[in-house]
Amino acid sequence: MKIIILIAVSALTAYANAVGINTENLLLKTFKGHSFYVNSVAFSPDGKYIASGSGDGTIRIWDAFIPTFGAADKAPGKWIKTFKINSWIEAISFSPDGKYIASASDDGIIRLLEVSAALIAGTAASKLNKNHTKIFSGHSDFVESVVFSPDGKYIISGSGDNTIRLWDISTGKCVKIFNKKDVDAVRKIIFSPNGKYIAFTDLGGIIKMLTISDGLLKRRFKGHSLIHSIAFSPDGKYLVSGSDDGKIKLWDVSSGKCLKILKGHPHSVMTVSFSPDGKYIASGGHKIIKFWNVSSGECVETINGHAFSVMSLSFSPDGKYLVSGSRDKTIKMCLTPWEAKRMEMEKYISQEKKKLIFKMNQNYEKYFAKGEKLIKKGQFRKAIKLFIKASEYKPNDKKAKNEIAYCIKKFNEISLKEKQEKEAEEIEETEMEKATAAKLDRLEALQSQQASQKTGHSFWETYYWIIITVLLLAIAFLFRWKLAAAEPE
Repeated sequence: MKIIILIAVSALTAYANAVGINTENLLLKTFKGHSFYVNSVAFSPDGKYIASGSGDGTIRIWDAFIPTFGAADKAPGKWIKTFKINSWIEAISFSPDGKYIASASDDGIIRLLEVSAALIAGTAASKLNKNHTKIFSGHSDFVESVVFSPDGKYIISGSGDNTIRLWDISTGKCVKIFNKKDVDAVRKIIFSPNGKYIAFTDLGGIIKMLTISDGLLKRRFKGHSLIHSIAFSPDGKYLVSGSDDGKIKLWDVSSGKCLKILKGHPHSVMTVSFSPDGKYIASGGHKIIKFWNVSSGECVETINGHAFSVMSLSFSPDGKYLVSGSRDKTIKMCLTPWEAKRMEMEKYISQEKKKLIFKMNQNYEKYFAKGEKLIKKGQFRKAIKLFIKASEYKPNDKKAKNEIAYCIKKFNEISLKEKQEKEAEEIEETEMEKATAAKLDRLEALQSQQASQKTGHSFWETYYWIIITVLLLAIAFLFRWKLAAAEPE
């Protein structure tokens, strides 16, 4: 396992130093069906559907099934249902619970469409049924923008009639009209994540933030020309804006100061959006989509896929995918660069892991085979070492563990036998030593006896010869005496 972890770390390091992603692989699908500009797109909160609103007067629901990474445009997006409104649609928005879609159109009407699973699964093309639609009337000019409050109880709308209206979804009534002196023809309007404020842009090139409770102006963000799009960060601390001057600006909400200016679009920035984790910004302009790192302000990727300007962007709830709507009448789904990197890293690690497993299997077989040969030779102790080495490459392998257990058993049996034999030899040697000592003792006793006997014989022999000698001397003396007595005087 440690080796696999090291390989994974090595893979990550190698990937981090590698060249960027092939952007062609980021484009996954194209959704075709609208006959005019696609002005607005949105992922459903559960990520299963994509809704699109077009200048052709229809709202279409699409299956957001995700194709395989790298299968660009090979699997056309599946169209599920069309709602016919017969009025130019500027914007659409999913409710937080995903049950409704609100639409803003040039006839000054806001429509609330019920989009339950059963309704989506019904007849593919249908006119709006009163049983499934609410109408919010009150604006006297086109409605440019519409969005749900974070709690899903209200809708806020901005119109060319220089008004912003807050609507109660349950009753369909307008509950607040914001101060006209602070509002010009509204282009884009959004709720803050905490639901306490709204921010909007108008023809004056200024972003204004109002407090919902009292409708008073909270803050102004100045520094752009005509602003096409704005978005709050998920934590509500920052605001991003895209402008006709080709610049993207990141603002501090608490102070109103511009923190960063992101440059890279050669033409107008038509749409901006924060990723769900707040770490990245996506922006759409003339034919291109750019991804920006919020902390560094650097462009991390550019995608060329549309034939005309990108008008709307929406991240999937998990932040892995982005859909875009364009004046080329199409919707495209792409993989986000960070998700593509993660998938490529996983793929790379998987490949390296396969290579490693193959190598580990080879080493396992090598050490296992050597161990079996040593078993045949009866060299169990050496075999145990080799099987332990083999098990390092397959930690959960029972075969090696069984062989280790067998070798240990045989080694213990041999060791016990050798010990017993050694003990028997030691006992035998002890007995032999004892027998030898006894023999030596007997031999010494015999030698001592013999020596003692030899000493006794020698005494009597000497005594005998002394007596003989004395007798002979006595005889000789008597003989001489007789001779002396026999001589005449």
